[in-house]
Formats: sequence, structure tokens, C-alpha cells
Amino acid sequence: MTWAKAVRQRCPVRPECLHSAQFHASNDGVWGGLDVHERRELRRGRAGSAEQGAG
Repeated sequence: MTWAKAVRQRCPVRPECLHSAQFHASNDGVWGGLDVHERRELRRGRAGSAEQGAG
């Protein structure tokens, strides 16, 4: 998995790939340079930020 992440960090479409994985809730593989656990944390962080801003 580390090798795949290293390769994808240099990918010119990484931001688009990450956006697609987040939008479609991809639950496996490395997308946009992040694995499923990192994407989940990213979603939680964004959801937490939105919840804090709503109050």
C-alpha cells in the first residue's frame, strides 16, 4: 500500500481522483493518494467542521 500511495502522490490528477473517491464513497484502494482510512478521517473532519459551523 505504501508503494501505491507514493506513486499516486506524484499523479497530476490526484485532487480530481480524491474528489471522485469522496463523492462516490469508495471503500477500498488508494484514491487521490489516500487509503480508505485516511479518506474516512478526511470525511469526518469535514463533517465535524460543518457541524461546528452550523451552530
